[in-house]
Amino acid sequence: MLLATTACGQAPVAEQDGGAAPALTREPVLPESGTERSGGSAAQPAPPIGDQPGGRRPADGGAQPEPGPPPEPGPSPEPGVPPDQLDDRALPEEYPRQVSVSDGGRRLSVVAEEGGCGRASVELTEQSARRVVLTLVETRPAEPKMCTMDMRYPLLSVTLDRPLGDRELVLRHERRGA
Repeated sequence: MLLATTACGQAPVAEQDGGAAPALTREPVLPESGTERSGGSAAQPAPPIGDQPGGRRPADGGAQPEPGPPPEPGPSPEPGVPPDQLDDRALPEEYPRQVSVSDGGRRLSVVAEEGGCGRASVELTEQSARRVVLTLVETRPAEPKMCTMDMRYPLLSVTLDRPLGDRELVLRHERRGA
């Protein structure tokens, strides 16, 4: 039996040693002119990007722009609740503990956590002369369904009847089914 193998641009190698399998070679097969065959025209190096159709060459010949002045600083973050005024022991260990106060102490903004199909909300559970209680609620669908496995940290806000002042802020957490 005679077997012949060809590869891209290579001609079959003649049978050697009276019936042994053909030997394969990595040498390119050169046509009479002495240039390597490549299924048409010889490979050419790619032109520079600016010379390609649709390519762009900067008007200044590629010079880097001069650095401008540093950006203006944005508004400073709102003040947070001092740690000795915040009771966050009821939150899960991995839960964020970021609370800010604005609007003269009447508006509290808290970072919540939600994931997948769950949705976070905040409820103003209690306002007394001594303390304010916020319940961070994660509501999950009642029926199982396909959900993404991402974690999100929405900023949620409540408005108090009067400024927080030196009242204790208690954060609680609750999971609910829809």
